[in-house]
Amino acid sequence: SGDVGLKTNTAKIIRVYNTLGQTRKELVSHILSDNIKNPVVTDKNGKVVPSQRSIENGKDCLIFFAEVPPLGFASYQIKTNPLRSIQKNSRHVIQLKGRIKVKTDQFEVLFNPAKGGVIEQLVYKKKG
Repeated sequence: SGDVGLKTNTAKIIRVYNTLGQTRKELVSHILSDNIKNPVVTDKNGKVVPSQRSIENGKDCLIFFAEVPPLGFASYQIKTNPLRSIQKNSRHVIQLKGRIKVKTDQFEVLFNPAKGGVIEQLVYKKKG
């Protein structure tokens, strides 16, 4: 499988190809462009596809599952989510000396992949 991006003003269309004779459901990772804020992924019917932001090799990426028919392709759109409530729960992933720190508006969690993903630090940010 692979992807080709077609840009619109504030959205990008990703095509995922399947060269096999059977349906595939695979993870897709796509590098985000700067003009898409609070990204959301939708399928060809406009249905929201669950996705997650991550940092891969220092680049902001979006990961989602794509379901692709045999010997065909599926199109997905990545665009700015119009819901402002998403901004409250934004996440940041930072790599620190082989460890991964995930920050949200409520927590900071430090994971150590070398030790099987063990949580080394968990901080709850008190509100008000």
